[in-house]
Amino acid sequence: MQIDNGNTRVGILTYAENIEDRIDLNDHTSASTLQSAISGLTYSGASETNTHKALARVRKKMLTAGSGDRSNVDNVVILITAGPSEDDDKTKVSIIEFYE
Repeated sequence: MQIDNGNTRVGILTYAENIEDRIDLNDHTSASTLQSAISGLTYSGASETNTHKALARVRKKMLTAGSGDRSNVDNVVILITAGPSEDDDKTKVSIIEFYE
């Protein structure tokens, strides 16, 4: 990934029962500071997996100009989860909303 030259931006949120914004797209301009920030993240170990809420947060907050999104650059969302979604139907709707 070309983070040091500004071509790639990375944003991270964590989710379980609650959604936490951890790293906005415009927070880090070097791979080394991003790696350091990622190394400092912790897993909450919570029992709920509100995938639909996490996807909605990405779409409504993270992928905005205020958080560093660029309208002329394609977005890639990678979802890493510790288990199945608490609500499959709402998760499916959240995925469809990315394409609207």
